Amino acid sequence: MRKLAEVLQVEPTELLILAKKIPSDVREIVMTTPEVSYFLRTAKDLKPADWRRLRNEMAKGQLGLFDAEDEDQPRDPGEGR
Repeated sequence: MRKLAEVLQVEPTELLILAKKIPSDVREIVMTTPEVSYFLRTAKDLKPADWRRLRNEMAKGQLGLFDAEDEDQPRDPGEGR
């Protein structure tokens, strides 16, 4: 897959998504971190622009979504409603 992506000059992840496959590193993260599964379920309706903004904020380290005291605690799905 990596060689094909290199020849096509695209990211390997793009090819995997087109093939409806999940990259192995992503699969490992989802399977070993319950918070990721919860996050993906709650964020499933985000628009592409929202995902890009979220990714950019994460890359800048400026997400600021979590309180320091709650970092290790899973969020209650009904919290804040």
